[in-house]
Amino acid sequence: MDRVALVPVFLEVVRRGSFTGAAIALGLPKSTISRRVAALERQLGVALLARTTRAVHPTDAGSELFASASLALDQLQEATDAVAVHQQVPRGILRVTAPSDGGHRFIAETVASFLERYPEVRVELMLTQRVVNLVEERFDVALRASMRLPDSSLVARKLASSDLALFASVRYLERRGEPRTLADLADHDCVHFRGSDGSRRLTFEGPSGEEDVELRGAVSTDDLGMVRELVRAGAGIGLIPSLLLPECGDSVVKRVLPQHSVRGSSLYVVYPSSRHVSPKIAAFRDHVVEAYQRAPLACVAPCGA
Repeated sequence: MDRVALVPVFLEVVRRGSFTGAAIALGLPKSTISRRVAALERQLGVALLARTTRAVHPTDAGSELFASASLALDQLQEATDAVAVHQQVPRGILRVTAPSDGGHRFIAETVASFLERYPEVRVELMLTQRVVNLVEERFDVALRASMRLPDSSLVARKLASSDLALFASVRYLERRGEPRTLADLADHDCVHFRGSDGSRRLTFEGPSGEEDVELRGAVSTDDLGMVRELVRAGAGIGLIPSLLLPECGDSVVKRVLPQHSVRGSSLYVVYPSSRHVSPKIAAFRDHVVEAYQRAPLACVAPCGA
């Protein structure tokens, strides 16, 4: 094969970190992947990959080829997408990232219905707490929760806002009683979400305006999904986003002090800006927006799971 035709196979091996991963992604036998990379190395007269029993890593020459060839391939992909955009047929691999402590059931149902509607698309979904660089890590779209998105080259579409409300398990309330005012929280165990500043003092909004309250308790975590599970397990009263644990008939937990809440983040669908948005990205963006508009806010996140 012409060496230019062999380069995409090499790029996929580097991205996946193994011949096996590249074979699965490209739908080719592992032996074919290995032969094509070896043929490229012979034609170039240089080793591109350092092989171990567990993984492969690019050599210095391989890293140089990967950087320049990835950029060239991205430019070629954008050019061909621009030509094909008039077809409006979503196809190919769509790489999506979303928060790992989000509403998994809603995300799963949305992705499943998207694939049913667009059978020529394959979705690679990565859940993580870190903010993924979509351009550098070659992701197509992200679901991102934030109080305010920073200015960037990304395009963002707001999906919903999610205030935080106080919840406790029925078992906990039977044991400790139910608070009637924010001041009563001082006599209760609270499950604290440890944010970026680590502060336990929060500003609640209620009928009388804003009120600062310091939460007390024996357990804190940096994962909202774990806050939900600790609350459900009876560890105390916790603040949970309405999108993550809403009031929709869950018999395990109950909302307490329902007139009070804390302003939370908004959820966005985000994708890199480009003169030509590929059909698969546009279709997924519109599908997610439609799903959030169609689903009642109280059923976006899992209940009783």
